[in-house]
Amino acid sequence: MEDQTLEERLEYFKQTVQSTPAPEIWLAYLSESLKTVPSTVTKPEDWKPVRSLFEAALTAVGLDVNEGGRVWAAYLQFEKMMLTALQTAQPESPLVVKQQDFIRSLFGRVLGVPLTDSEEFLSSYREWEAGLGHSSSGGSSHHGFDDRAKRANAKLESIRDLEVSVEETAGWAGDESRQTEAVARWMQYIEHEKKHGDPGRVCMLFERALRVLSGDASLWAAFIQYLWSLKNWSGALKICVRATRRLESVCVLWCLYLQALERASKDNQDVEVVLNEALSTTMDSPADYYQIWLNVCLFYRRSFVAGQDPTPLRSAFERAVNYFTEYFPGQQLEVSLEQLWAHTETVVVGSPKHMRQVYERIVHKDGNGSLAAYWLDYIQLEKWFKDWVNARKLFKRAVQFVSDWPQQIENEWLLLERLCGTVDDVTEAERLITEQQSKRQAAALAEYQISVEQAAESKAAKAKAKGKAKTRERENGVPHDSASEQPSTQQRKGDKRKLDAESADRKQKKRRTDSISESSSAPRDDKATVFVKNVSQEADEGTLRQHFSQFGEVVGIRLLLDKATGKHRGIAYVDYADEDQANDAASRAHHSSLNGQPLYCDRGKGTAVKPETKNWVHVNNLAFQVAASDLLDLFSSCVKESDPKPEVHIVTRDNGESKGFAFVRMPTEESVELALRLTDSELKGRKVKVTRSDREYKPKAPPPPVVSRPKTHLFVPRNVKLASTGAAVSTDNPLPEAAADSKKSNADFRKLFLKGANL
Repeated sequence: MEDQTLEERLEYFKQTVQSTPAPEIWLAYLSESLKTVPSTVTKPEDWKPVRSLFEAALTAVGLDVNEGGRVWAAYLQFEKMMLTALQTAQPESPLVVKQQDFIRSLFGRVLGVPLTDSEEFLSSYREWEAGLGHSSSGGSSHHGFDDRAKRANAKLESIRDLEVSVEETAGWAGDESRQTEAVARWMQYIEHEKKHGDPGRVCMLFERALRVLSGDASLWAAFIQYLWSLKNWSGALKICVRATRRLESVCVLWCLYLQALERASKDNQDVEVVLNEALSTTMDSPADYYQIWLNVCLFYRRSFVAGQDPTPLRSAFERAVNYFTEYFPGQQLEVSLEQLWAHTETVVVGSPKHMRQVYERIVHKDGNGSLAAYWLDYIQLEKWFKDWVNARKLFKRAVQFVSDWPQQIENEWLLLERLCGTVDDVTEAERLITEQQSKRQAAALAEYQISVEQAAESKAAKAKAKGKAKTRERENGVPHDSASEQPSTQQRKGDKRKLDAESADRKQKKRRTDSISESSSAPRDDKATVFVKNVSQEADEGTLRQHFSQFGEVVGIRLLLDKATGKHRGIAYVDYADEDQANDAASRAHHSSLNGQPLYCDRGKGTAVKPETKNWVHVNNLAFQVAASDLLDLFSSCVKESDPKPEVHIVTRDNGESKGFAFVRMPTEESVELALRLTDSELKGRKVKVTRSDREYKPKAPPPPVVSRPKTHLFVPRNVKLASTGAAVSTDNPLPEAAADSKKSNADFRKLFLKGANL
């Protein structure tokens, strides 16, 4: 900087204090600005620019409890120098008295601020007054300064513990493990000042915190939102610029930046500039870019006024959709934006034509046409325009293509026709729905028959292969009467001893493998043992011991290993000092989390709850008219947006009617706990009961098709078969032709039966 001119250095400091308003930088800036003051001053206008710069420094860092006093001291020293210059140039001028009054007011301001060196400023003020020949304890000009200093010291005492707490975080820079605790301490201090301090002190604390924790996005976001609460739109915009420069890959800061532009009444060009900057950065996931585009589209939506040209609004949506189609194909993120676009065309713009154009693009994309949710949303927008004709056309298309939820489409269509259609419309809807149901049933039956045929073919192929294997064994086998190939008695005994040794060796290896992680010094008492399943692969004996030690004294861990892979099998035995501790641990540790995975504990061996059934709940006392969609809406409130939707199965009779209970599979254990709280919730006039299910739902297989068989009218014994002429003939003793041709009585038939039995 020595090679730069004074103007260049001042411009550099001006830019620096905007991005990093630290006390030491401000002091360097002020030191350079003093060089602009003329050597001979005759009026306050000669140093007014420097005075304005000092006031800006006080606003930025003057309230800093530890460092703010340095700026105040520099300001006072500068004004005293100007007073001396005036006294030298114009000793009898009224400007001298005016300057003295300004310095006196400056002392009054600093004595009202809680600073660590407040006592030094009070002593300096008394010395200055004494130098002017005034008493420090009397006079109206400085009346009340002592009281002001006492109030400032009392304020300082009230925040001293908080100051000590945050000052400790200065040595934690770079330690990510303690960053959360550091942020919590600063936010505790800030919340205290919000309740008891002024906005200037709160902003000063945010700046101090960001000097220590500039890499924490939550602090930046909290500062921006606090400035919004003060309606300081320009100040929030400056913080957004600093935040996105410091953490350019954090999506939430860019979203706040876009919102700050809107709050500050910036135009479309400013938004486009920030959008291009955000898209040029590297963010964590496509969802981050989705949030950026979503905020841009919402900006244009809120900027649109009825009657204006909607082209900029449509262009924003079009560019967003094309962006995700080009850079993130197959993510379906553009579909969410297209849905918002269609709703915007409906509610904001009021254009059914453009709404239909957007939604036709959605339902024609791969796989979307088979999903009921898109069709129902499309139809709902047609209902917004009260266009029953187009809604009816959409229903006719939907019942042909929807495969995941056809019953909902059919129910909604019938409801529409019953409310808005004629009797012919209702009849036509029922006819088409019946046709589609018949097609689905025929397809299901055909699929069932194919599965049966495939199972029969597989069974026949296995039997054929087995027969061929037996044939090869017989062809390659040794005759049993070949004495030369029979092993001797001594050879057989030797082979038996070899097999016994190999078997014993295998058993010994298995015992070593299964107990490889078992503590050798731990006593084994099955009465004080807890059986544990679903152990995470990342867990080891030390992790298990640390986790289960919180429930009692652990004396041994047996983590069973797989001898083929060397990894444990997710099963362990935990031995406690006594039976009471084991019982307590089994109940408290059951469903506890270890490495993000729930554990299943039990006192018996192998009787813990199976992980496969842990997320199933049983719903009872259902009204018969409750549909799967009603239960899906009820239990979706327990699921996060990022988790899969619950899986609902209503148990029905053979005729399709509900039995009054259902099984619901929740995606996570946390959602199961929330679902259990829904018990006694009212649904269709009845209070449902929700309990944890100890088994998973298994759908009932469809009944096999009924195959008619011809009735057998002729009864014959087992050893009699029908000849080609239709007469009954014994397989062992055929009758003479005359007897076969003659008519037989019951007695003759009885003789034939007994004769066959004697043979």
